[in-house]
Amino acid sequence: AGGHEDLDYDMPSLKEIEAVAHVLEAVFEAKVVTESVGSTHRSIRSEVVTAAVDQLASDQPFGFDLESGLLHEFVLAAVNAFFDNDLYHSVRQLLSNSKGSFGLSVSSSLDSHRQFVMAARGQTMSVAFYPQLGAVLYGSEQAAVKVALGHITKSPATKLDEAIRLDLDDLGGEVCLMDWGEGPP
Repeated sequence: AGGHEDLDYDMPSLKEIEAVAHVLEAVFEAKVVTESVGSTHRSIRSEVVTAAVDQLASDQPFGFDLESGLLHEFVLAAVNAFFDNDLYHSVRQLLSNSKGSFGLSVSSSLDSHRQFVMAARGQTMSVAFYPQLGAVLYGSEQAAVKVALGHITKSPATKLDEAIRLDLDDLGGEVCLMDWGEGPP
């Protein structure tokens, strides 16, 4: 890539970073949230890149200008990071660069109300879904996720005897995204 061939340059100030972040946030909000209905994933990315470059071009943030291609390269990297680096991708990348055995449950403050990722490699990990209770239980022992079986609900006539259990592949390694959307799990 082009740009600063040496490492001797001034770092942008927090104010400069916040100004660029504000522009990118406004573009993402306008293009991804507001205008994306019926658009393809690729066309949304392209529209976001074009709009962000257009809005940032006159300010030349961080010394990046249109002619050098650095501004486009910077915006493209930011847009790709936004679309590609979700919780699932992050956990996969973590495991691919880690040594040893793991049993992980990872959530993000942004989506903790609707999703989490479980991963196993060399460690048993199980998750159980209790549709009648609207609960998801997980742990490193299969017995731990059975705790709600036989539980009496608020309605004495309803006994929780239905659950769906998923055991991750601890030998080959597995990463699994649990996403139940906007309603209860």
